[in-house]
Amino acid sequence: TLILGAGPIGIAIYNQIKNNGLVKVYDTNNNLSQIKESDFLKTLPKYDCIIGCTGKTTISKNLHKLISAGTSLISVSSSDREFDSLYLRKLVARNNNCHANLFINELLLVN
Repeated sequence: TLILGAGPIGIAIYNQIKNNGLVKVYDTNNNLSQIKESDFLKTLPKYDCIIGCTGKTTISKNLHKLISAGTSLISVSSSDREFDSLYLRKLVARNNNCHANLFINELLLVN
């Protein structure tokens, strides 16, 4: 699991799941990051779950190709921006249920 953001929410999630296997925190604005910014793109494909806690786009649509098929993308911020979700949502048929999980290009966008 990769947690994007080392603010209060990201650290709280990390503390809850850190004993459940490989869990790393990445944050460009915080010295609590466990991944160097220069290594972020190289490590991105190895995670099967990415939890966004930043409230800003951390993985733009140009980086989606680096995410492994079957990866779950979970945004816990109020804005659902970490994964360029607006772009992802445009790739599927319109859905009136804003709480539905979406399978998009072999990725699971969890709501």
